[in-house]
Amino acid sequence: MPPDPDAVRRTALWLSTAAIWWVGAGLVSRATTPFVRSWTEFCFGAGLALTYLAFWAIVMTWSMASPRGVLVRALATTGTLAVLLALLELPATLGLLSYASLLEPTGITDAIVSDAELSFRRPPGQSWTGHVRGDVVSAWNLPIGTPRQISFTTDSRGFRNPNDRDQADVVLLGDSYVEGWYVSDNETSAALLEQRLGRPVTNLGVSGFGTLQQLRVLRRYALPMHPKLVAWFFFEGNDLYDDQEFENMLVYLEDHDIGALGSDPPSGFDWSRYRRASLLTNAYGLLRRVARPLVQMALPAHGWYRDQTGTPRRLFYFNYAALPFTAYEKERFDTTKGAFRDGVALARQQGVTVALFFVPMKFRVYGELCSFAADSPCRSWAPWDLSTRFEAFCAEAGIDCVDLSNSMRDAAAAGRLLYAPEDSHWNADGHAFVAEQVHALWDRLDVETR
Repeated sequence: MPPDPDAVRRTALWLSTAAIWWVGAGLVSRATTPFVRSWTEFCFGAGLALTYLAFWAIVMTWSMASPRGVLVRALATTGTLAVLLALLELPATLGLLSYASLLEPTGITDAIVSDAELSFRRPPGQSWTGHVRGDVVSAWNLPIGTPRQISFTTDSRGFRNPNDRDQADVVLLGDSYVEGWYVSDNETSAALLEQRLGRPVTNLGVSGFGTLQQLRVLRRYALPMHPKLVAWFFFEGNDLYDDQEFENMLVYLEDHDIGALGSDPPSGFDWSRYRRASLLTNAYGLLRRVARPLVQMALPAHGWYRDQTGTPRRLFYFNYAALPFTAYEKERFDTTKGAFRDGVALARQQGVTVALFFVPMKFRVYGELCSFAADSPCRSWAPWDLSTRFEAFCAEAGIDCVDLSNSMRDAAAAGRLLYAPEDSHWNADGHAFVAEQVHALWDRLDVETR
């Protein structure tokens, strides 16, 4: 029996409609106009819905059952899928499981535990080896770059050290740059500095910590180790905002009368954490990466840089340099300066030398050395004058200070790549460079004889 011509026409209509939509979505994704490209994700999501609708329309066209029966079956199937999805989302909602770690393993690099005094910290006594992707390409869900395999070890207090120490000659204090995001245990500045100095060096950096949390780490962990030098790193990109988040947490704890050290902060629903853990979010992200050849994905801000071998390297940037320095940022920097003053004064009372290091964002180091597309947002970016403000503060307060901006720019001009192209952090060579700078400061200050 020949097929029904009307059924064939309806099937062809639905298939061609879906195909035309996907071709249109692909063309939109390749547009250079930012306004047009902003519709790409809508087109992709709508395309998925249209494809699902077309499937059931074709089933209805060819089914021997009545249209009403097929409609009931479609609604029942959709409802079943929705319930199943809700059940699968439940562990992520309760914080018991992260589907991100299943679809794209990140191990301890994403793991945190509660701490009533510090808000959060790394889990203690962990040792993990696995692959991680650059934070910029991960944030943009890009299938670019080969995931890097690293080892990541925490001591009994949750800091990134291979073993516990009660004493260290040098302590490094800071955020993810000091902790060593995107590099292995033996590639961090702390590990390399220990090799250079031949003295015990302890890493007390924690990803996401701002200056206020670092002050507490200084008091609670660093000073009891009786170091001769504390190298305290300030990252200009987000430390000011991290301090604000920490202050918000302190207000929350006070409002809820939660203040006893050692007790856990409230474990209320964390929407941002749920989104990272969600099955739907991660499955959509995976599907989006797989479909990238058809519907292209917007790239983060980037430029092209030639390294010392003459090889062009595409460097991706977060948009730190696009933000204005307003009265709010000035107020936040005043808070940061207060934390530094308190920490330095406390250390000096115990005969400990503290030196402050200014960590520049990648764009400050490489922006002027990159070539950018005519429509690149990077062309209008202008980093804050925060490095100048930082040096002025150190001079006024009489604090030893190292601004890494100039020395890193000199290295970059010589073709040395100190930041990972697909990540905002230092690569292994960048950590080696920083270890050199701390070593030079140790020699210059002659800390041993102070």
